[in-house]
Amino acid sequence: MKSLVKSCLLLVFLLHLTQNSSALRASSPQEPEAEPFVASKAMIPMRDGVKLHTRIFVPKQKTGPLPFILVRTPYGTQNAAQNFASYLKDLADDGYIFVFQDIRGKFESEGTFMMQRPARRQGDSQKKTSMCTAVNSASRRMARSRSGV
Repeated sequence: MKSLVKSCLLLVFLLHLTQNSSALRASSPQEPEAEPFVASKAMIPMRDGVKLHTRIFVPKQKTGPLPFILVRTPYGTQNAAQNFASYLKDLADDGYIFVFQDIRGKFESEGTFMMQRPARRQGDSQKKTSMCTAVNSASRRMARSRSGV
């Protein structure tokens, strides 16, 4: 339970920092598609201690508790912002927070990659993100190819 609270506090701190720090915005160049968002990175710990690399995009123009979409991918999060000009455009325009996460053992995430991992109960990432005060209870997962699994 302590690690869950710590993870939530870390995510809230990162969201607060990215929303309120003009110095951070000025010092970190963003991809052109990410300009309506403040982008941040975090390593989110799972219940077994493995940390998953996560990119969080918070809309600059929206305030209050916002819905979020969790997209997990084996393809890397480095080009995640490009999705805002294509298949996520309508949701980006509606003010969703986007959370892109590398799956276990891929790119910057820790752990061992397993193809065709068996189904499990609700994931740590979704629970920890939805418990934070910066988001409302409306969370969604999207699946394209392996994403969302």
